[in-house]
Amino acid sequence: MAEITPGDDAEITPGDDIEPMSEAQAIMAVRRYLLSRNSDPSTCAPGRLVAERCSVGWIVGAAALARQRNDERIYYIADDGELEETSSAAERSAYVTSFEQRFRQRRALFG
Repeated sequence: MAEITPGDDAEITPGDDIEPMSEAQAIMAVRRYLLSRNSDPSTCAPGRLVAERCSVGWIVGAAALARQRNDERIYYIADDGELEETSSAAERSAYVTSFEQRFRQRRALFG
């Protein structure tokens, strides 16, 4: 897991009320993460990543055509900036449930 600040001007510190991250912020955070890992820039080019909102953040992955593969990397980014990477082979609803639980645990620990 990696800590990603959701926006250039948004610093999140423990105890702050967390505002929901925008879709653009989520996609940009995943792009920055991928580029920092020396990923092929074409995999995170504008329009190649799409985001879907869940209750505590965003699920970011490749556009629909690429989603049909079982080895697709999926990125979950919480509104507090915590980023998790998993495979599309992971059962989505179970992963979302545990992702939401981890977010709530962090909020309980850090306010």
